Amino acid sequence: MLKNNNYQDKRTGLTLPVVALAQVDTARGKADFFIGISREAIEKGNIIDSKSMYMKFDRNENPFEFAYRKAKEKREIPWFNPETYKEETKLVDGIFTGWTDYIE
Repeated sequence: MLKNNNYQDKRTGLTLPVVALAQVDTARGKADFFIGISREAIEKGNIIDSKSMYMKFDRNENPFEFAYRKAKEKREIPWFNPETYKEETKLVDGIFTGWTDYIE
């Protein structure tokens, strides 16, 4: 699980301490992350937000630890530079960059 003490809820504008819980599908290469105020709230369906990420899983690693780590990492993406008219790469934050690992 990941934790963020300053999550801005876009619907209400409130800043909340929240956790993110992952559901992993290694066959499809997908991790769905559900954000809520606690693990129990998420398991009961009280989800504030959700995010998905596709990735190539490493078969030698725990898929949940791998997904959480990849979601926190910065990554390079292709980007078209309108000034040079060339495709370049750009470093962007991961969907959970700045979040911390949280073990209950």
